[in-house]
Amino acid sequence: MLKCWKKCWVSGMPARSCLKGKLIAGIRVRNPDGGKIMLKQSVIRNLVRLVDGIFFNLVGVIIIYRSPLNQRLGDKIAKTVVCRIR
Repeated sequence: MLKCWKKCWVSGMPARSCLKGKLIAGIRVRNPDGGKIMLKQSVIRNLVRLVDGIFFNLVGVIIIYRSPLNQRLGDKIAKTVVCRIR
């Protein structure tokens, strides 16, 4: 299972800028200028997800609501935004 997750995570995020869940939700992670994110930004976003998930995602929800661009902490640190696919 870990091997499958690693393959999906490594090949899916940088190449297509989204995984199946984001594709189904109709969202994509981008740079603020609209460009694709780099691998480093993807890794930062996902490492900081641990902090966002504290207290059943309460920390992340509070940070998102206080952000003018609705960014979670991982997005702010990695300098990324989540946008809808048209």
